[in-house]
Parts: sequence; C-alpha cells; structure tokens
Amino acid sequence: MRILFATDGSRGAAVAEDFLLALPLSCADEVTVVTVPIGSEVEAHDVISRCRWRLAQHGVPATTLLVRHGSPAEIIDSVALERASELIVIGSRGLGTLAGAVLGSMARALARSAPVPVLVVRSRREAPRHVLLAVDDSTDGRAAVDELAKLPMPTAVRITLIHILAAATGAPASLDIGDYAREHLGERITDRALIERGHVGDEVLRRAIVEGADLVVLGVRDQTQGSGLLNTSVADHVLANAHCAVLVAKAHLAVRTIDARVRASAVALGAAI
Repeated sequence: MRILFATDGSRGAAVAEDFLLALPLSCADEVTVVTVPIGSEVEAHDVISRCRWRLAQHGVPATTLLVRHGSPAEIIDSVALERASELIVIGSRGLGTLAGAVLGSMARALARSAPVPVLVVRSRREAPRHVLLAVDDSTDGRAAVDELAKLPMPTAVRITLIHILAAATGAPASLDIGDYAREHLGERITDRALIERGHVGDEVLRRAIVEGADLVVLGVRDQTQGSGLLNTSVADHVLANAHCAVLVAKAHLAVRTIDARVRASAVALGAAI
C-alpha cells in the first residue's frame, strides 16, 4: 500500500506516527513522509528524518519530502496525486467542530478536498483491534470496504458493520453493501446492524462508544458535503467528536466523477418528467 504520512512534529503527529508504525506494514508497502516547516527547516528535517529512520527499522521503504511554501492541505493533496498515494495519514489536534470551523481544521480540509481516503489518528498509538465500518450503498460505501480490505491490519481485528439504509425507501438499494463487505472482509465481520438514514454522524459516534471501537471507517453518500450554520458535514461531525481514529473513505476520482454525472442526469430527468 502507498501511504502518505503528513507530520508537523506535534504531539498529535507523534501519536499518528506510532499508530502507523504499529500496523503490520512490510517491504511491499511504501510510505512518503511530508512536512511543511512551521519553525526552522533544521527542525523540520529532523522530524521527517527520524520518521524515515523508524520506518526503516521496520523494513518499510520510505521517502521524505520537505515542502517550503504553500497551504499544508493543498500541498498534501498535490503530493498524494504525484506519489499515487492510496491513503493519507495525519494526526488530530482535537479542536472540535466549532474550533475546527474557525481555525481551519486540517482534518476537515483534507476530508473534503483530498483525492484519496484520509485516516485521522487520535489518542491511540496501537494498531486497531475493533473497527466500526459505517457504510451505505454508495460508491463511497464500497470504497470504504475496499480500503479496509487492503489496509494492513492485525489478523485478530474484529469488524462491526453498520449498514445505513437508503433514505427514500428505508431499504437497501440494488447493491447490498452487506454482502459486498462479507465477500471482501470475510469472517472478520463479527456483527452487523441496520440504521435509518437521519442523524448518521450521531449514531456512528454512539455506536463507536458502545462497541468500544478504536477505528471508525466512514463511507456514506455526500459525507463531506457541508450544511447548516457551520457548514458541517457527516465527516466533519465524526472527525470532530470521535474518541478514536477515523478513516474517511473516498471512491476513486474517476468513479466519483461518473457517479456525480449519473446522479445529475437522474435529477435533470426527474425535473423534466
């Protein structure tokens, strides 16, 4: 797996670095470590050099990049495209929804703009043991299953599947995401629950606490589209309030473009009728 790890040397980044190193990575995986200097360039070089050395100790190939100018979120997006990364990993500063909206949360920005899935690590430095997979029948839901299937994880990991039902009918669409998940994740799925589409963010957060999950994987239609006074989305809400790491899955850019065009055509056809 090609992973892009963005670090600024902060405590949150250090937690994310430990979390990344706790995953069962191998020489088949590749990690690009990138940073944008906040203080001196010497300190920035020290941060990425130390991270590269730690990855090497685990036998994981790593490349380090120090980018001197530009918006950190835009830099991470562009590097992810240039390196053909499959996953972006960052730490969380735990700013919360309001502070994130005011200060410009990195996690929020990347969840919306990044071309690939984004894993935001919080608190836990060990590899996940219990994953809450919250998905619907959208392309992002299928992408969440695919991402979790290829993410290096401990063999004993348990997965609880939360299937979010379609709003219009209250039932799954033609694609049964539950069957798709079992086909790709197998016996690691130990439980499955159905929930109505509504306050998805709140329900995901509640179940993550009840289940004792240490990683939430989110794949829901329009999950990064903001609304309301603070223009928050489902992903914003979960990222701001989750007690554990959150992976915001995204369908491949080409798939997202096609899906958006199909949905736009359907809306136009409905309006014409």
